[in-house]
Amino acid sequence: MNSNNKHNLKCVILNDRLSSKSEYECERQWKRYNGHCYYFSTYGTQWKYAKVRCEEFHAKLVKIDNKEEERWLQNRVDNSNRIQRNKVNGFWIDMKAKIGKFYWTQDNTKPDFLSFEKGYPQSYDTDSLCVFLTQHKKWHNGVCSNSVQFICESDLCY
Repeated sequence: MNSNNKHNLKCVILNDRLSSKSEYECERQWKRYNGHCYYFSTYGTQWKYAKVRCEEFHAKLVKIDNKEEERWLQNRVDNSNRIQRNKVNGFWIDMKAKIGKFYWTQDNTKPDFLSFEKGYPQSYDTDSLCVFLTQHKKWHNGVCSNSVQFICESDLCY
């Protein structure tokens, strides 16, 4: 891999000559789970910029498909979360609200499940609501212009 290419931050395929298997190994910044690679940012930004940053990595903000993936992410958030002064503590995910309904932006689908912390989602007088996974391992919604860390997901490992 060319270390100067910022897009090659995901995974490389290693061939195991003894077993004729291919395995994926993610670079240090990326964590592998169930055939996908995940990047946990170490800085906060607005939701729209987090989405752009993931796209620069040829990835998307994470879409949580099921409870198993959510549990895996929750364990990583617990280990990765950096408490930032004057920042919202958590990680942006791909979910937004439109007219009071939540949806995944990458494919405009309704989520199969919601995992909001008690007292959430909170309502605001705006449709600019985005969702993040908190250090409490639950979802919160907030104004998309808040500065929050983010998680990128890619199924393209190289």
